Amino acid sequence: MEVKAKSAENKQFIDKFSYVINKDNYSHVLDGLYRYMKMETEGYYKDGHMLPEYNSVLEALLFVEETSHYRKVFNFDMPVLYNDDKRPDNYLDKLVFDARREIIKFHDRKKIDTNQIDYTNKCITASQEVLRSCIDDGIKAYIIKIYPGFKKGNIIESDLNCHYFNIVFYNNKAYLVDLTYAQFFHQEKNVFNRLGVVGLDGCGVGAYMMQNEKTKSIVEKIIKDGYIQLNEDIFKTYLDAFTLSFRNGLYYENNDITCFDVDYTVDDYLKFFRGEDNQINREGLENLGKQRKPLKNHEIDFNIFVK
Repeated sequence: MEVKAKSAENKQFIDKFSYVINKDNYSHVLDGLYRYMKMETEGYYKDGHMLPEYNSVLEALLFVEETSHYRKVFNFDMPVLYNDDKRPDNYLDKLVFDARREIIKFHDRKKIDTNQIDYTNKCITASQEVLRSCIDDGIKAYIIKIYPGFKKGNIIESDLNCHYFNIVFYNNKAYLVDLTYAQFFHQEKNVFNRLGVVGLDGCGVGAYMMQNEKTKSIVEKIIKDGYIQLNEDIFKTYLDAFTLSFRNGLYYENNDITCFDVDYTVDDYLKFFRGEDNQINREGLENLGKQRKPLKNHEIDFNIFVK
């Protein structure tokens, strides 16, 4: 079939799903569309490059992806903030309370259901607000910045740019504070067979943090309370999900890996943050960010990689 005709047929097939997709069938429909895209991709790949006709098909898929942008994949409620709420007594709770009010901005509304807030691109404001309060109170705190691939600069092309969170030291304990963590739990990047689709990067951080009860409990604590007491295991778990989110399908195929494990230690991550090493050095540019060529085996089922 001529490429333009094939492109029109593929696009028409995908467009049909934009009319039938809903919150209940979203993951099932997207899983099928991702598999379909990978099956059809080889016909658009020539001389080491994707043909331009592929772009219109990819755009149709992205439109379907974004249909349920604001639906979250966790099933617990975030706080509802009222204008007349009293500040809590606990310092960490007070810190989060004040920062949440500042980044959400009440205006004239009596209450705000924080489940309905889109926290995308609000992380730098939130982390700066937390740091400012800590400095005012004489509390030791830092802003930590996660670059894609843990390397400064736009080295890998990814829908996730940089993420900011805080580490706060209070009463001889360290706490991870992340007020915008909910941004990683939208439906559209939480279907594992998204991996391997040319033109897309990996799945969202939230996909990897919702795999088991241990990681789900960390998610619930951070999203509901805004912070969690930090230890090496929690620090690694939190960062491992970002590491996984930067990988595309080629990482698994090229390395013959069939699970979502991360071998990096806390010391490795500290080297990343100090600029002494990074994920790109360890894993290769081709395997990270948006995928630029098809899988050799389009039938890989990434759902079975979950333990």
